[in-house]
Amino acid sequence: MCKEITPFVKWAGGKGQLIDKIEERFPTEFGKSINRYIEPFVGGGALLIHILSDKRYENVKEIYINDINVRLINTYLAIKKSVDPVLELLKTYQDEYNQLFPTKEDQKAFRTHYYYTKRDLFNSYKDDLIHSHIEAGKPHVESAALFTFLNRTCFNGLYRVNSQGDYNVPMGRYVHPRIYDEANLRALSQALQRVTILTGPYKNLSSLISEHSLVYCDPPYRPLTETASFTSYAKFSFNDEDQKELAEWATKMAAENKGYFILSNSDPHNIDKNDNFFDDIYRDFTIERILAKRRISRDKSTRKDVYELLIHNK
Repeated sequence: MCKEITPFVKWAGGKGQLIDKIEERFPTEFGKSINRYIEPFVGGGALLIHILSDKRYENVKEIYINDINVRLINTYLAIKKSVDPVLELLKTYQDEYNQLFPTKEDQKAFRTHYYYTKRDLFNSYKDDLIHSHIEAGKPHVESAALFTFLNRTCFNGLYRVNSQGDYNVPMGRYVHPRIYDEANLRALSQALQRVTILTGPYKNLSSLISEHSLVYCDPPYRPLTETASFTSYAKFSFNDEDQKELAEWATKMAAENKGYFILSNSDPHNIDKNDNFFDDIYRDFTIERILAKRRISRDKSTRKDVYELLIHNK
């Protein structure tokens, strides 16, 4: 790609700052004999977009992304297949949201009403409806545009839902949020033509994994503290039992199909040096601790960089 592409959404735990570290652990055969890339938990897609943008990986013949969050996957599909109507809606949202008012109080009142009206509209399109559009190969364009608008205007770019699956993040405090980014979305749409986009449980991808595959798993992180949980980005949580099940699946797939696996997660040693949860469940893998620029304390005076885990099998 001639234009550098950036992720179209902000995403808790996004891997933008760790791409170089992850890339250092790519197998040397990636882009050669290893020519299939699989990402079961795509999220914001920072590593995916890096691979799509880098000429070194243009010979990767097959790229598969997946996520259980149907509204996220619907947005990827809409950008791939229907970028023009998505952009048209985003231009309208940006113009309406950023219009001027006589006073800051008037503007704040308008934006608050506008944001929550759009959030209600987004929640009115239930997962079953979105899934039916995905199955029919016709993404729900308005839901995709609303997903992007909310991500750009909500608090800290979070994606969080309640037990009913309704998005419940409050409005953020941005002065001039960039809702409409035509050049980036068009470039991403072109790049995504190489990508097969799927939604469902990660185990549905088992049949795709072979000795020619690089699989990168970035599941919802195990929270380091009770107030740092971002695991409910779909209406299903991802708890310790789910982490164990993922480790068992990755171990089995790597052993049976000889695929190359890289996984990432939080490092419990940041809080408790005796918490060897991941060391135990990934005992058959290599585990490395990588310094990341993330914060785990609400108290600014006690904030510090933390370590994250990069786990791989070769």
